[in-house]
Amino acid sequence: MPMTSKDVLDDLRAQGFAASVLYADDIAKILGKTRGAVYSLKADEGLPFPVIEVGGRPAVSIYAAAAVLAGEQPPASKLSPPNPAAPAPMPAPKRKRADLGALRRSAALAFDFYAQLDAELERIELGNTALIAERTTLDIGRDGSL
Repeated sequence: MPMTSKDVLDDLRAQGFAASVLYADDIAKILGKTRGAVYSLKADEGLPFPVIEVGGRPAVSIYAAAAVLAGEQPPASKLSPPNPAAPAPMPAPKRKRADLGALRRSAALAFDFYAQLDAELERIELGNTALIAERTTLDIGRDGSL
């Protein structure tokens, strides 16, 4: 005899799931997955249970979970079954692409800065060399020797 949602609910209660809602850790135990896998399934809309928000956290009604596990309600997954003839869709990028224009402008500013710094350091070095040469000439002239 197949299990009914009441049988599954009683079994879930016996396993220690006493609350009316199940959170990620509870769902992970029921599905035999990790908490991270449950969040990934939720993000991909691949959880077999309808997800609700409770206190700003994703949760699943224990009654809906029992109905799905008993086979009385179809899984709530919004993912359609794969079509072998159709190519797989390209996944959306997880992070925003870098702005190459901003990178180019930043590199140009850095190049200009270092060019100006190099010119200023060379000017300072030439100024110091001229002062040393001037002092040396004066020193040679004072004591009268070459």
